[in-house]
Formats: sequence, structure tokens, C-alpha cells
Amino acid sequence: MDQGVAAAFAGVVGLVGAALGGLATAYGARIGANKSIEAVTLQVNRQSEVEHLHWLREQRRQACVSFIDAFLTVTKSVAACAQSHTASDDVYSDLLEALSNDHDALLMRREHLELWGPHELVDSARGITSATASMRDVLREWRTTHTDTEAMLGFAERLRDRKRDMTRSRTQFLTTAHRVLGKIT
Repeated sequence: MDQGVAAAFAGVVGLVGAALGGLATAYGARIGANKSIEAVTLQVNRQSEVEHLHWLREQRRQACVSFIDAFLTVTKSVAACAQSHTASDDVYSDLLEALSNDHDALLMRREHLELWGPHELVDSARGITSATASMRDVLREWRTTHTDTEAMLGFAERLRDRKRDMTRSRTQFLTTAHRVLGKIT
């Protein structure tokens, strides 16, 4: 009987060892699976963030292009008004109305930029809309001063100053846009 008891005891010990080994294997597999899930979740989240940033950058880029296109349209209207010093009052009024409409379109494009941000880009866009509004105001005043030579000289100087302001604000906007969007080389 001693051999039978020893064999039974050895069998029970072997069975307990196999059960403990199985439990340890299952626990290890569970830990490995959880770590795999965590790693995949982290990778998916990071990839999602990267994709979102690419999407946001593209939205900002499109808004910047649209804004600059509207600015170029305003610039053409400004040039048409500035060159029409001999035009009739009706023609000049039509040109001023077109300039006002183009400036309104520029303001709408700036609103698109405000949607996508960031604040530094919106602030530089405000610089452009402010400079173009000042130019529009100077051009509106022109018809009241076009008969006085001294006033015309002052007008010409203010016109040059406003044009310089528009150029400066455009340069600042483009610099900010390049920084925000990242230079593409």
C-alpha cells in the first residue's frame, strides 16, 4: 500500500502542478492580450490624432487660399478706383460699390479663418481687413477733394500710406500662414 499511496500522492501532485501551470499560462495569456489591446488602442488613437491634424491643416490651407484670393480681388478693385480719377461720378460710384462688395466678401472669408483658427492667423487676417477698410475709406473721400490741388496731394500721400499698409498686412498674413501651416519644400 505504501507504493499505491505514493503513486496516488504523486498523481495528485502532478495534477495540481498541471492545474497551476494551466492557470499561470492562462493568466500570462490574459496579461499579454490586455497589453496587446492597450498597444493597439494607443496606436489607433495616435493615428487618429495625426489624421485629424492633417485634416485641420487642409481646412486651414483652403481657408487661407480663399482669403488671399478675396484679398487679390479687393486689390484689383482698389486699383480700378485709384486709376479712375477722370471717370464720371456714376462710374466712380459703381467702382466704389464693387470695392465695398469685394471687401464684404473678404470679411466673409476672414470668418472662415476664424472657424479654423488659430488666433495668430485670424489676427493677421484682421490686419488685412483693417488695411483694406482704411483704403476703401480714403477712396470714398477722394471725390470730395479732387478739385483742390493741395487736398489732392494729401490724398495721394494717404493713398500711398494705405497701399503700404495693405502690402505690409499681406506680408504678415503670409508669414503667419506659412508658420501655421508649415513650410512645404
